[in-house]
Amino acid sequence: MATNVCCSCVIPLPLDTVWTQLRDFSFPAKLLPHIVASVELEPGKDGTSVGVTRTVRWLSGEVKKQRLLALSDQYHHASWELVDSEPHEEVTAVITTLRCMRVTEFNHTLVLWSADFSADVSAELLRFSKRSFQHTLSDIRNALTQQRLPILYHLHEGPSTRVIWLCNELSVPIDVKEVPTGSPSIRRSQDTELPTQQGGAVTTFVESDGSVMLESGAILLYLVEKHRPNSELLPKVGSPERALFHKFFFFTASTVDHLLFAAYKQMFVMPKGQTSDEALRVLKKQWDAVLAKEYENELSRHKYICGDTFTVADVMVGWTLHFADLLGWLKPHAQLQRYFDALSERPSYRTVFLSERK
Repeated sequence: MATNVCCSCVIPLPLDTVWTQLRDFSFPAKLLPHIVASVELEPGKDGTSVGVTRTVRWLSGEVKKQRLLALSDQYHHASWELVDSEPHEEVTAVITTLRCMRVTEFNHTLVLWSADFSADVSAELLRFSKRSFQHTLSDIRNALTQQRLPILYHLHEGPSTRVIWLCNELSVPIDVKEVPTGSPSIRRSQDTELPTQQGGAVTTFVESDGSVMLESGAILLYLVEKHRPNSELLPKVGSPERALFHKFFFFTASTVDHLLFAAYKQMFVMPKGQTSDEALRVLKKQWDAVLAKEYENELSRHKYICGDTFTVADVMVGWTLHFADLLGWLKPHAQLQRYFDALSERPSYRTVFLSERK
């Protein structure tokens, strides 16, 4: 059974400019020199000849041979198949497709990179391939635009998801680098979020100028103040809605998240024998009787958490309710469930969270 992985990015350049660079089968040598050592085409053929094979040698030592199956200047897509790979590779047959489409609103280019595996493969290989494709697209965009995008170090379904959600709301492009899960030693490697003494990770955002922001809540405030300071995403200073904004934004970050994290550890992280049913019961009781009620009291009067307008506070609270839902603690609260369902219908939410679950 075939298995598909697909990633995409928007390059802020006209379609013809981008396609001119990507239609040549030898493009990795020019656009990815920091990871590709060389690209050799078979003698007597150029990079636009259907049927030509290329041998790609990575700086890591990996070598793959691929054959160009199709190239369309009308539909701006190319596809190629894996001809030869390393003996230890999990999959030996895969067809990759690269497609470019015009984004008419800004005259930018949407680039889609997908791969169809001819046999069942492990979930880990699919996740690795998706991360690899996304990083490659980001590198291609940077090479073509000669610009450095802000970087978000992202833990799958972690608090950093809030930042991706807001960037979708703001239409702000960022380079998302997913942090590998596993042992603390892995999380402390150089390509992860900032490590803590407990071996956890703090959401980290690196601006294009190299400045670093920490914590998802602080990053949300920074981004909205930079890109949309006078929008409805931030209630007017001095207004009752602004007071609610501060209340629920920091109540969520300082109190609710910590309680849910503690419950998550009891349920899924701590070894059996070290968990405490009583501790989990106390946490659940506090959530039901105090924390969830605080949200519900406000939502009984307004559509959103700070009034009748969607704000950054709803992004903050929305991820927390997503986390509560993962724990199974949201359904008993019908009002919270309706609010969460409404947030889930926002296109920016669906873009982020549906991709998280793949």
